[in-house]
Amino acid sequence: MLPESEIKNVCNSIDQLISTSIGAKFSGYIACDYIPALAKAAREKQLEPATYLAAKKLREAIKPGDRVIIATGWILAHYMAGETDGPPGAATLARALDLGLEARPVIITEPMLNDVCTAACIGAGLRVFPLDKTGEIPRRIAIINFPFDKDKARKNADEILDKLNPSACIAVEKGSRNFKGVYHTLWGLDISPITSPVDILFERARERGILTIGVGDGGNEIGMGLIADTINKLHPKGMKCDCPCGGGITASTITDVLVVAFVSNWGAYGIEAALAFMLDREDVLHSPEVERFVLQQTGLAGAVASPYGYSGPAINQTRVDQMPGEISVIIVELLNYMVQSYMRETKMRDWYRAPSQRQKELMTKWIRELGAK
Repeated sequence: MLPESEIKNVCNSIDQLISTSIGAKFSGYIACDYIPALAKAAREKQLEPATYLAAKKLREAIKPGDRVIIATGWILAHYMAGETDGPPGAATLARALDLGLEARPVIITEPMLNDVCTAACIGAGLRVFPLDKTGEIPRRIAIINFPFDKDKARKNADEILDKLNPSACIAVEKGSRNFKGVYHTLWGLDISPITSPVDILFERARERGILTIGVGDGGNEIGMGLIADTINKLHPKGMKCDCPCGGGITASTITDVLVVAFVSNWGAYGIEAALAFMLDREDVLHSPEVERFVLQQTGLAGAVASPYGYSGPAINQTRVDQMPGEISVIIVELLNYMVQSYMRETKMRDWYRAPSQRQKELMTKWIRELGAK
């Protein structure tokens, strides 16, 4: 297993990879290199690599059989369909927590996104069952819904936390209300009527001392309240949106750990990679082949990405945050190479630096023979 100091070092690289501006997502709208700036702000607040912190706290909090809540799902108002960013990351992270920590994940989403989340879970190798049929059986996952009404949500949040008693709550691309209580798109549109207020559950969880983790890629997601001052400064709609509330798109919800990524799915993948290092298990991070299948399944279930709005079985037809699906496959491939390289080559390096007595004797003999020539 890698020393803790080396795990931190490689998690620095993981954070940089997942937050790199690979596409033109904010080009022409936000003047600065926006996501790297948010990631830098999160690092300054948290003092450690975000993926390292998330994986470390999950490993410490979760015991075999514990429930973990993963909230995900974003309804794109201009297509009235679920987004491809969120459910894939939630599903593969659920797989990692099941496989690596023997957790029993539960996904929370809007009712119209059940099919998309189910498809993503099936793609990740998880079987979807009703909550009371999952129990401690591995590779099973439950998907539950959360009410749209805020008053009901407060009651429902407490009921869910009482019933599940989760060790952690993780949000992957899930909307947070602003400081006036309104949910927005990044472009300033009020989407409160189609967004379940799951951030209320995260606030309740924090009050109970339950670990909370937010993964986001824009500034309006659960967890981004940690760096609200940076979002307000850099995002054109940060402090003033286009809807009547006028309060801006910046999230108000704070989580114990915030992971900023260029695509929220990638943030979840980064946590998987960090966890793989900490558990010394390569298989905890899903493979590029699994990523390809998850995206295909999600597309077939009707999930779409802006601005195209298409979905289907072809990997590049199922786009994620404007980019062809194959780009996400490449990100997973790079993360897998990092995990395998550090784990395997570190062991080879140790062998080279500290050879056996027999190998030392042979090398001394060969050096003398070559020198004599």
